[in-house]
Amino acid sequence: MLLTVIYPVVVKAQKNDVAKLEQKTRLAIQKVYPACVRIWGYDTVKKVQTSSQFSGVVVDTDGTILTVSHAIQPSRTYKVRFPDGKETLAIALGKMGLPEMQSRPDLGMMKITEKGTWPFAGLGWSYSLKVNQPCISIAYPETLNQLLPTVRFGKINSVLNEWGFIESSCKMEPGDSGGPLFDLFGCVVGLHSRCDTLESKNYEVPIDAYRKFWEDLKIAKNYTVVPNGSLEKMIDPKEKAISALDFLDRLPSAFSFLQGLNKHQCILKSVNGTMNQAACATIFDYKGKTWLVSKSSIVAENVSTIENGQKIALTVVARDMSNDLVLLSSPVNIGHPIAVNTLNSPTPIAQEELGMFLISPIDGKLQISVLSSRLIDLPKKFSVGFIGMAANFQQGKVIVSRLVPGGPAANAGIKQGDQVVSINRASISSAESYNAQMQQSAVGDTLEIVLDREEMPQTIHIVAIQRPVSSHVAEQFNGGKSGRLDGFSNVFVHDAVVRPEQCGSPVFDRNGNFYGINIARYSRTSVIVMPAQKIVEMIKKVSERL
Repeated sequence: MLLTVIYPVVVKAQKNDVAKLEQKTRLAIQKVYPACVRIWGYDTVKKVQTSSQFSGVVVDTDGTILTVSHAIQPSRTYKVRFPDGKETLAIALGKMGLPEMQSRPDLGMMKITEKGTWPFAGLGWSYSLKVNQPCISIAYPETLNQLLPTVRFGKINSVLNEWGFIESSCKMEPGDSGGPLFDLFGCVVGLHSRCDTLESKNYEVPIDAYRKFWEDLKIAKNYTVVPNGSLEKMIDPKEKAISALDFLDRLPSAFSFLQGLNKHQCILKSVNGTMNQAACATIFDYKGKTWLVSKSSIVAENVSTIENGQKIALTVVARDMSNDLVLLSSPVNIGHPIAVNTLNSPTPIAQEELGMFLISPIDGKLQISVLSSRLIDLPKKFSVGFIGMAANFQQGKVIVSRLVPGGPAANAGIKQGDQVVSINRASISSAESYNAQMQQSAVGDTLEIVLDREEMPQTIHIVAIQRPVSSHVAEQFNGGKSGRLDGFSNVFVHDAVVRPEQCGSPVFDRNGNFYGINIARYSRTSVIVMPAQKIVEMIKKVSERL
């Protein structure tokens, strides 16, 4: 559906600018996407994974892969997976990452062992980069655990900072290490190294450093000192064509012609016990009635919103727990509803759509992002209630093997060596049955656990909490993650900055087409969107039976 938005004449240049930028971004992604690989350590005898995954990029048809030093060990074997599903093996060659320099300059090279002609991305130059030049990341965040990479868009903040890195606004997190940073020509200009607390601060190894130490990196060696290297004369043939885009510093203003999209959302207030909760909601019209859709797990009871300074009480009509959606009705018209009957929203599944701009109007402001993935499934993993206890199958029994100090289980008096007899009255006779019961728990659930300690049965009640946040800098971003962030199917990802309480807000493309609602802040790099089709289906299904 193309929404009715009035475009002032004064913003025609901005509309043209963002349209051209989007086109170039999408074309560059299509050009280099096949060369962006997912990598992990591999035991060729036992045929098992031996390290965490990381990212890399193939840079010639012979299978030379660039990555970062902190991800590899020279002469070790790694499994490499291409986006088209092809898997092969590679050997780690040289690495340069000195401990006394906090692993800098963080250079790593690998080589595919199988002969073939491999998809590759060409090398650019980093000396010719400019501040506010657009850039693209294509890499594999570990927590998403997807076979295909995700895309992120940003700009160059610093060409060469005091630590020898490029600084970009393309967000990264663990698993992205070694992933490529591209310019809009589709040339590799940097490799992902590390990130800062601020989401806009991400550090890339300059491609010129790889050029300088190319011959050294071809040797399978862990360098303890940085060699002299030899950099060919720096001549970037496209240097004159490189341009900074000043409007990237104020990107939302370039989309000001879409400011009217803010009328399609509102802020909800609800009461959870003695606590007030906030959430965003998207407003719809179906058969003359006003409906609101939001994220169920952050919308409690006694829900209201403000319209023209007046408090409007809303009614919770239905909850879809599988998709974490809540449908509410309003006794009066609110904002500017999206007409459900006229929706014919595209489903973002085509690879060619990656990199298209998406707009999330939130509380009067526009959050700009790009479509990062095709439709994916996110099984329930991180949304499971946490009690800080692990158990293993030993001699026919399920035995508590580990307790997190200060966790709910330890605080409740559970001890290592206790036998787990049942959880919520379900018998526990194997590690699988233990894991299955724990997977069913959610934050706030009370678990009844029956234990056998030295043949003395004990019943303990424990309230599951949200999983503690890791101390890794990538986990310390503003607002943090949503409580319910997975257990979804057929959703997609974009790289917006959306706080957990801003979920429920709508997502549009730059032409005003409705694409879905923000359903979860998943990680530093990823916000999950529930597609428009599921929203429409819920509204129609519920309203038809009322």
